[in-house]
Amino acid sequence: MIKRLIIFILICSSLQGFNAIAQDFIVTKSGDTLKGTLNKNFLGKLILHVRGDKEIEVSIEEVKSYYFATKGTLFIAKEIPKKNKPSYVEALERGRINLYEYKVKTPEGIIITTWFATKDNDVLEDIITSQLFSKVKPREELFIKLISDNDSLLAAYKLEKKYNFDVKRNYIKSYNLAAR
Repeated sequence: MIKRLIIFILICSSLQGFNAIAQDFIVTKSGDTLKGTLNKNFLGKLILHVRGDKEIEVSIEEVKSYYFATKGTLFIAKEIPKKNKPSYVEALERGRINLYEYKVKTPEGIIITTWFATKDNDVLEDIITSQLFSKVKPREELFIKLISDNDSLLAAYKLEKKYNFDVKRNYIKSYNLAAR
């Protein structure tokens, strides 16, 4: 019983030490990194709480990215095609090909997820979406174009029977590993 209590205390103290190391942060448009704790206020706006009770609102005009340490998620301001203004997208894969996830809630309350990829930090390309009745063929052509300079991956992808998000993400991971 005492051994279990000691082990429990050691685990809790090590987790507290880990939480002290891992912090949320924002990166401003000027390149400054500010660490603290990210939370949403009562209006639903994202706020960074910095030591000394300082609060900074995360706005797309001033903050180019933010990171939730507890979830390990990075959000980056990117220009969404056909939207004419930047929005935050979650960075899922980083490398020569970057993969981002963008979610939008319709007035009916339906969440539509679109995954964008970009090669060498070029323009975002819509490679897959959860939206019903969306055109698949143009997205497939864009994805094939992204991986086309890796002959073995391209050949394997053309033999695939499924073209879902997980398949495409795995090809992007493989592409980025091969490009290192």
